[in-house]
Amino acid sequence: MIPLRVNASDNGVAYRTWTTNNQGEIVPTQDAYLPNRIIYSFNVANSSVNSLAKAEDLYYEPQNQLFYLADTGNKRILVFDKSLKDAYQIGEGILQKPEGVYATSDGKIYVADYDAQKVFIFDASGNVVKEIAKPDHPLFGTQSFFRPSKIVVDDVGTMYIVDAGNANGLVQITSEGAFLGYFGANYITPNLSYVIRFMFSTKAQRAKMVRSPIAPTNLAINQDGLIHTVTRGLSGNALKKLNIAGNNLFPDTMYDQSDFNDCFVGPIGNIYTISESGYIYEYDSEGNLLFAFGGKDPTGKFIGLFANPRSIAVDENYRIYAIDHLNTQDYLQVFEPSEFADLVHTSIYYYQEGLYSESRVPWEQVLQRNNMFDLAHNGIGNAYLRESNYEEAMYHFRLAGNTSGYSDAFWEIRNLWIMTYGTYIFIGILALALVLYIGRKTALFSHLSEERHRMWEKIKSVKIIGEVLYIGTFIKHPINGFYEVKKHGKMSVFAATILYFVFYVEMILSNVFTGFIFNPSDVETISIVKILFLSVMPIFLGVICNYLISSITEGCGRFKDVYIATICSFAPIILFYPFVIILSNVLTLNEQFIYQALKVFLWAWSFLLVYIMIKEIQELSFRENHKNIFITLITMILFVAFGFLLYMLGAQVVNFVKEVVIEVLSNG
Repeated sequence: MIPLRVNASDNGVAYRTWTTNNQGEIVPTQDAYLPNRIIYSFNVANSSVNSLAKAEDLYYEPQNQLFYLADTGNKRILVFDKSLKDAYQIGEGILQKPEGVYATSDGKIYVADYDAQKVFIFDASGNVVKEIAKPDHPLFGTQSFFRPSKIVVDDVGTMYIVDAGNANGLVQITSEGAFLGYFGANYITPNLSYVIRFMFSTKAQRAKMVRSPIAPTNLAINQDGLIHTVTRGLSGNALKKLNIAGNNLFPDTMYDQSDFNDCFVGPIGNIYTISESGYIYEYDSEGNLLFAFGGKDPTGKFIGLFANPRSIAVDENYRIYAIDHLNTQDYLQVFEPSEFADLVHTSIYYYQEGLYSESRVPWEQVLQRNNMFDLAHNGIGNAYLRESNYEEAMYHFRLAGNTSGYSDAFWEIRNLWIMTYGTYIFIGILALALVLYIGRKTALFSHLSEERHRMWEKIKSVKIIGEVLYIGTFIKHPINGFYEVKKHGKMSVFAATILYFVFYVEMILSNVFTGFIFNPSDVETISIVKILFLSVMPIFLGVICNYLISSITEGCGRFKDVYIATICSFAPIILFYPFVIILSNVLTLNEQFIYQALKVFLWAWSFLLVYIMIKEIQELSFRENHKNIFITLITMILFVAFGFLLYMLGAQVVNFVKEVVIEVLSNG
């Protein structure tokens, strides 16, 4: 979330500017936009009413450089240029509650009228060309209302209309008025609590639990004809960029807010949104947050802040125009891009035009002003990649947290390395294989083999080392291994504890040394305590719960046996996971399935050994074993829930004691 406190920036404005880093965290950056002026009224040529009233929508048409403003309270559309002085109105006596407006380069003006339940199409002179009423198509629904509130039009004249409250999505209507269907509906993703409640509900209760998707709030269209929507009240995917199939092109992980009121697509495909809480957000065409600034000011005293923001538009010079409403007065706030924002926009423009080397220069100037601006590192990395400077590209991609770009650059370096040294490596492997083959056939290395065997047996003769090395038995003969542990004490508690520690160290090494492509987390943010609670502690809890459950049911395993055998079950992880960590440093995203498959295989193998271990140590039948494991898992969940409850109660007690002490000291 953007910080609720609004502080003045170094430029003297009443807000600070924020962006996100590669971890998705909100971080401050240089001011991107500065307040320019506020417009309270216009010289309306064909009306005596010059002020605004409950204005709901604003659109800028770049070809004719004209603004179109839905002056909802005055039941009209105002048309004016960038001087923001003179205007003329259209729709007087025709419009009832115009909430949305859009204009095309040929001068046609489309107005979504909520109360009239129509879309009006005007020519440049203000004459009504066409009226689009409620579609009579059966798929629209004879009982459904038609409440058009926002509208955009593509190059072929197809209208996309926000029908207020219609959860089916945007209404598509052709230029001739034919209903095409719905587009870009939102979806409901039920959470776990909803699913559980639904499973244990009656039919009558389920009927009341049925939920409809939230209808889109507003929309925009870019130069390629792709529709963008914002949905107020939607957490995640509140801002969407829809392809021709109506699917969202933005990643689910993008930063957005649930109170967006409007969106607008700027000259280079950047998306601007304005929220109910008074913040303006600018994203690039891929959904990366560039800037967020503004804030709430219900008094209207601070320029650049908002009381009740309604709509936003952007011209070809990246100036932002936003409608705000305060009590009975509406006004237009204008923001000018700063030098820092101009550098960012220039860099993005160059890159989109394929001028990669040219884009690197302004990106470097951005980094001179803010070295933590991750998008600049990403832009420079892309430029170096296009220039075949792969090492520099990897460096900047790593700083930007861009695993995909890093993988592409690493693939090129790896490919060059293989082309240079691959032949020598292949010859070396063949030579080694030939030497080993000859040695085996001629007994050339027999004495070395015997010496190695004697040395190995001498090492294993050390009791603690032999016990630790016994873990290898569980790879080939797990059932025999568990039997020997229980019946003949092949491993001591101390040796098992060493293995627990080795397992813990491997989990730490996994977080530190797994290749950046598969683990882009910052090493400095790694917590060894967190790793302990996520790796070793669940195993300890499982040991305790399984022993407790087994001791009161059919099991006959001692705590010592369960403790030792459990860590032996993770032999595949202990023995082979280091090789997976090493392998992660030489694979790219193209071979991601190899890395993922190996991890899944090792963990699945380990959990299979856990299953076998419980059966053998507790001496259970298959049915009894299933029951034992199920009750053990339930007990573990209850332990965790109870521990969390104790933690919350303890925190409340500590806070209470602190408050009492502070109260006593303040009154003392």
